[in-house]
Amino acid sequence: MDGGMTDNMGLNSVLIADNMRKDAANKKQPFDLILACDVTSYFFAPLKQPSIVKNWFVRHITLQHIINIFKYSIIVLILSIAALFFNRGRTAGLLLLLPSALFTGIYLAIVKLTKPKDKKDTGIFTTVLNNGGYFAKLPLSSLWPMIKARLDSVIEMVGDLFLKQIRRGQYNFLFSTPTLIDRAIACLVYEFSTANKPRRLAHLEQRDKTWWEEMKVRLSPSTEMIKIADSATNMGTTLWFSGDDVKKKDEIISSGQFTTCYSLIKHIKRLQVLKPELKNDTDLNELLDSLLKDWDHFNKTPFFMIDDIHAK
Repeated sequence: MDGGMTDNMGLNSVLIADNMRKDAANKKQPFDLILACDVTSYFFAPLKQPSIVKNWFVRHITLQHIINIFKYSIIVLILSIAALFFNRGRTAGLLLLLPSALFTGIYLAIVKLTKPKDKKDTGIFTTVLNNGGYFAKLPLSSLWPMIKARLDSVIEMVGDLFLKQIRRGQYNFLFSTPTLIDRAIACLVYEFSTANKPRRLAHLEQRDKTWWEEMKVRLSPSTEMIKIADSATNMGTTLWFSGDDVKKKDEIISSGQFTTCYSLIKHIKRLQVLKPELKNDTDLNELLDSLLKDWDHFNKTPFFMIDDIHAK
């Protein structure tokens, strides 16, 4: 379950609870299975090249031109004060006094803030200020895409990259903990997506050589399942489903169902490799047969469980 910001996947809470159950005073068995379900992928959208601005104004106006407007407001301010002092054009002086004073104040603040700093200081802010003249001469059509690209990258890092890195670290810890090697599995929304196929197959062929070859054909998802998984993977965050989103909701639920089925099959096959005696476990084999029948059903009709729900 989603655990929020400090424990984004909720896995830390689960592991704390698991350790508490191991305490002899609690007289409880550790969890038999920890299933982490995740609807966030590790994929990133490709970089979009800034579009060329064709507007004449922004292609010919620079930041220096705008600064000059504030600069020359000092002259307007002086004339406004003179008009009031000598009682000539008093109305115009009153009207221009406040805006010219404001613009003058802004200009003086700009001059103060952009005053050249110590060249020995190599900080980013100082470097930008010391090279401010270069940026001020750039047309807005070039300057704005540079600023926007930097803002977009900061938002991407804070809102997406860092969170995905945290999730990756949590998963690495979960699956590398020796006491959880036979109890932790994941159900990932992107498992059967087109983009994840090379990684999924490479992982299976590397880690699951002992059983994957014989199950390879049977556990291959159908074209329809891949299509549904792609759609579920590309679904953005939403608080509710309405209108056209109803179909998308069914695709996400169906993807979760057949991905969970697959994850459990894979988990049982790995358990039987890890503990060969489980190959003769009647209950476990019955469960595996039942899951494989469901998987075959999903391959033919990915929405069969959803259809049953709607029928009721």
